[in-house]
Amino acid sequence: TTYHPKTATYRPSAPNPQYVCSSGRRVKLNYCSTCEMYQPPRTAHCILSDSCVMRFDHFCPWIGNSVGLRNYKYFFKFLIIGGILLLDIIISCVMRIVAHVSPKLEGDVNEISFGMGIFILVFAVIFFCFILGMIVFHTYLQATNQTTYENVNSRWVNGNPHGWGWDIFME
Repeated sequence: TTYHPKTATYRPSAPNPQYVCSSGRRVKLNYCSTCEMYQPPRTAHCILSDSCVMRFDHFCPWIGNSVGLRNYKYFFKFLIIGGILLLDIIISCVMRIVAHVSPKLEGDVNEISFGMGIFILVFAVIFFCFILGMIVFHTYLQATNQTTYENVNSRWVNGNPHGWGWDIFME
């Protein structure tokens, strides 16, 4: 039996072990005592959203949701669009700063917009580096058919039994 914090009661463990064939291998299914169900392969229980998520990647505070099988491609598109937006902000700030300091160009002599351009540029470069790192990391994860959860917990040290490739984007 296990203690369940939501109801402050004890619940029995998994009634019987369940097995399924996944990628040609026999896999024992984990039992989630919170959701009271057997989890399909590559499923994990997210504590923050209090639900089992298939192909659980991580809980993203930016979108306030768990990222998994059903919404991973939208999360990746969110990163790409965020990177493009930050690149646009960086280019706009650089153009504003160059227009202000260049004697050849007829720029605005507004010191406040010049200072704000530098301030925004610093933050945009920091966030762009972060988003670019996230894009590179998630591209690597997709190329190796992993999730962040599996990568952090070193689940596939001896090789990924689920194969290689970009299957989540091809579905």
